[in-house]
Amino acid sequence: MDIVERSAGAVLLVLAYTAVAVPVMRHYAREIPLLTHAGIALGSFVTMALVMVVIYRVAMSDGSPAASAPSVLIFAAFFLPGIMITQFLKRRGVSKPFPGIGARVMIVIFAVQTILSAIFVIAMLPRLSHA
Repeated sequence: MDIVERSAGAVLLVLAYTAVAVPVMRHYAREIPLLTHAGIALGSFVTMALVMVVIYRVAMSDGSPAASAPSVLIFAAFFLPGIMITQFLKRRGVSKPFPGIGARVMIVIFAVQTILSAIFVIAMLPRLSHA
């Protein structure tokens, strides 16, 4: 996979995460304008993508494959947007008790991603069994 394909995949992932995050944020913080929600979500997910790129670059710098990037760092990078979303909304005067809005957004994203992955795997099972 070349850099263009990886970049396109990262852009699509950031846009998909933003598309899922905005309605969740809107549900919990109606007083904030929709475009502000979109900007907060997009900025948070772009930051996550950049952190992931740095993690993979550091992991690959010693010549090992990208799959050897520390799982803890990748797991932590997934929490970064939730923290950022919660903090941005707190600065705008919107706060919810635990879990915060950012955590709720990331839970929904994780659930949607898991469901879509399960659907994909189930759809691919017949093709994999004949291979």
